[in-house]
Amino acid sequence: MAELAATLGGPRARLVAVERSVFRRRVAPHAGIVVSARRTRVAAGGFSVHASVTGSTDVAAWAILRFEDVR
Repeated sequence: MAELAATLGGPRARLVAVERSVFRRRVAPHAGIVVSARRTRVAAGGFSVHASVTGSTDVAAWAILRFEDVR
């Protein structure tokens, strides 16, 4: 989730905090997953991203990640 979320900020984005993370269920190794991320808040010098992993039926995990722009 963090790797995908970092792409929303470009090459200068650096993960500084996992504000919240919830793992709801396991995903089997052979099962397909979808990882999604969207910017949810922009602050001076950084931004937050809500990311999730969806298994075959429901959300398996989600997190709110905070990034800063490194100059």
